[in-house]
Amino acid sequence: PKGYTPPPELLDFFASGVPPICLTFSSVECWDGTVPWAEALLDVLQGLVSQDFRLLGLGQKPARVREWPYTLWLDSSPHAFCFPHCKFIIHHGGAGTTAAAVIARVPAIIVCPMYWLDMQRYGMWVERNSAGICLQRRDKEEYEKAIHRIQTDE
Repeated sequence: PKGYTPPPELLDFFASGVPPICLTFSSVECWDGTVPWAEALLDVLQGLVSQDFRLLGLGQKPARVREWPYTLWLDSSPHAFCFPHCKFIIHHGGAGTTAAAVIARVPAIIVCPMYWLDMQRYGMWVERNSAGICLQRRDKEEYEKAIHRIQTDE
């Protein structure tokens, strides 16, 4: 984006290995250790993070992620800059994040934190248009299936 200067650690992260997975839930507060679906997602990601499965987190940082290898977490960075560098995105399904993923042509796994908001509608649209996966359940098994599916197109 015009006028944006990415921090050196972000540029170094992108240059230092395979494209990362981006995890962002914007301002949704779910990383305090008390939200079961968010903890299940972190459990799955923690088991996958490696030299071949790097993680870029944007927004509120879960305390348990601080020591993960192959992970960079930033308070914020423009989606328009970050998403094109990513393998896929796991996000909350908000309008702006969904649009940025579609514009970047990067597939998304949408985990709606609240089913009564418009996030579910955006997620269903993404899935109908083959731009990603909208999860109907938020549990470890569903996360594992979605991550496998988005990487293999199965």
